[in-house]
Amino acid sequence: MKYRSGFVSNSSSTSFCIYGVCFENINEAKREALANESMYSVCDYDGDILWVGRSWSAIGDDETGKQFKESTEQKIQQIAQKNNLPITSFETYEETIHN
Repeated sequence: MKYRSGFVSNSSSTSFCIYGVCFENINEAKREALANESMYSVCDYDGDILWVGRSWSAIGDDETGKQFKESTEQKIQQIAQKNNLPITSFETYEETIHN
């Protein structure tokens, strides 16, 4: 049996684990602005949902979980305010998107 490690170019799914927010039903211009300004962003294949946040793998060696969350929330709040987008809550999102 063969196993493949690393990037698979013909994969039809994407998985991620981030701390941040989820925006639904935002227009394309705001989606692009968020994606360009964000630390990490993933859009579903239909373009209806955009997750914005930081990957948990980006936490610093000298950073506590609380510090990680606070700095992520502060950055996202600045981006959302600039783009007139309401934030309902911050969460950890573990998602797999299938095409």
